[in-house]
Amino acid sequence: MTTKTKALQVGDILKWEATPLTRYLMDCPAGTKAGDIFAIDKGDTLKARNLSSDFTNVPFVALSDEKNGVCEIQPFNAVVDASVCTIKANHDNIMIKMLYKQTTGNVIFLGVPKLDGV
Repeated sequence: MTTKTKALQVGDILKWEATPLTRYLMDCPAGTKAGDIFAIDKGDTLKARNLSSDFTNVPFVALSDEKNGVCEIQPFNAVVDASVCTIKANHDNIMIKMLYKQTTGNVIFLGVPKLDGV
């Protein structure tokens, strides 16, 4: 008997958000899936549609699968269930950045994410 894994939905990832109006489409690594936690280095393309902030080295949780190089994110005032999320690369750096972002008051991460490849 085979077991299929259900794809994550936004409600599985976000436990609370101030408003869905502050969700954005953001450039992301190819193959990003909903629930993946990623950060963009300074050398990479950094672009959020209709948003003019510097998001270099800030961890994001993909709320949708990558399509045409972008995925949906919620960078502001949200509570994320990190226990259903996966960090794909740079595990230590992203974990430290998640803690920093939590202290800024923008996003609170609950639980511990899975580490891919560990």
